[in-house]
Amino acid sequence: MQADATASAVADVITEFRAIRGAKPVAAQELDRAQRSLTRGYVRHFETAANLTNAAAHLAALSLPDDTFDRFVPAVDAVTEADVLAAANRVVRPDECVTVVVGDASACRGALAAIGQSSRTSLRKCRRSMKAVRFHEHGGPEVLRYEDAPIRSRVRVGGVAVRACALNHLDLWQRRGLDRVRIPMPTHQAPTSRVKCSSSATASRAWNPARA
Repeated sequence: MQADATASAVADVITEFRAIRGAKPVAAQELDRAQRSLTRGYVRHFETAANLTNAAAHLAALSLPDDTFDRFVPAVDAVTEADVLAAANRVVRPDECVTVVVGDASACRGALAAIGQSSRTSLRKCRRSMKAVRFHEHGGPEVLRYEDAPIRSRVRVGGVAVRACALNHLDLWQRRGLDRVRIPMPTHQAPTSRVKCSSSATASRAWNPARA
């Protein structure tokens, strides 16, 4: 989505939230389509022995009655337009919603304010460099250098700690300069395929922003 369309898209979503609470409730045809999407083909969830085993485990893990799956289709078919409207008024609260916008804050803030959406920038400024092990020439382990490297990814992070990294044969072949994987020099390469790291949000992911 383009930045200049962010505010109008947010406004449309909030308008739909308000409308479904009464001004534009779910129509009978829409409800029927939704019900059929849940019930038609439901039996395919129980075609194999593995399916049945998983279903039994699900019942046991959640302490559900034995007839839970038998009651699913009739229960879905019994939902009425009035039921949907009541549920929407109970759980859809547009005046309390929080919208997360990922993009250029300076391009969106004014338009969001114009539709009554206050904004706050919560992402930290992106760091310009990080420590990395790289090589600038082909050879053995002696060509590896531990140095500052520019962060080429635009992902903004804070407090990332590398826990482990992994090498595979391709990384070693690239460093040695084997013909089929030779990297033209002068250049640099970070010889690692996967990095396990944790941030302040205790998230782990494979990420190598220093790779050229």
